[in-house]
Amino acid sequence: PFTVTESVDLATNHAKSLSVNTKIIHISDIVSSYKDKSSLFSEQLSEGNLHSRIRMSLLYGAAFSSNNLVIGTSNKSELLIGYWTKWGDGGTDFLPIGDLYKTQVFELGKILDIPYEILVRKPTAELWPDQTDEHELGFTYEELDGVLFELERFHSASQVNEKTGISIEKIDKIKGLIQASIHKRVFPPVCKIGLRTVGLDWRETIGSR
Repeated sequence: PFTVTESVDLATNHAKSLSVNTKIIHISDIVSSYKDKSSLFSEQLSEGNLHSRIRMSLLYGAAFSSNNLVIGTSNKSELLIGYWTKWGDGGTDFLPIGDLYKTQVFELGKILDIPYEILVRKPTAELWPDQTDEHELGFTYEELDGVLFELERFHSASQVNEKTGISIEKIDKIKGLIQASIHKRVFPPVCKIGLRTVGLDWRETIGSR
């Protein structure tokens, strides 16, 4: 954590109930060292991204020392609109819930008996005090998932509006977020020079030969 919030207690208590070991590393001093050396992180969003990237650096340090992988927590809703930090919480080894919408994650949480206090808490990345996902985005996750579900099926904005009752303005905003975050979901562009190019036409998947 950057500051101690209820997230620490919620996560720690749930981890204990599952017999999962935890280690808390406060990042406030690390963040301060960056800000003391440079003015590059003076903006609120820039510092928020810094927090996320520092956390991921620590997670990869732990993964290296224990010969383990880093599990990502991003879901389909966040991935599609780019609501995650590039090389921060998005820089993981695998995403087990990456094809589940946020509302589906909540339903899964109920099935898995996730503590009520966690399930009813407003989603927040805690990038700054009182920050919540839905307030920052300007729509609820239920609205977002309703739109994304229809867009996944190649429906037009007018069709989505007709099916969900969600305003065209919000639908267009969500479509704009998807378009603007494409760079987060693809391999960094490589200039095509050779016969087969990494990230373009050198085809491979994990487990392939």
